[in-house]
Amino acid sequence: MGNIWQAVNNRQYRANDWKYRYMQAVWHGEVPLINDLNRAFDQGENENIDIIKQEVRQYEKEIKERGAAVVNQERTKAEKEKTKTKKK
Repeated sequence: MGNIWQAVNNRQYRANDWKYRYMQAVWHGEVPLINDLNRAFDQGENENIDIIKQEVRQYEKEIKERGAAVVNQERTKAEKEKTKTKKK
């Protein structure tokens, strides 16, 4: 009996995780979005859930790439500063 409840809780956690991550990706303050997400996951609308997951993954990939670009810019800047200091 405990394993069934754990499976239900895990499924709900995964659904809530996707809902939260999707809101981070596309949130524009629209209250209906929350209702739409709840409906899609509660009713098991797999096509909509797949779209949500795809958009979340794309958003998170873009964030990671932008972060990497910033890190590379900072690294290049630090290296230039280090080289200037050595030349003096």
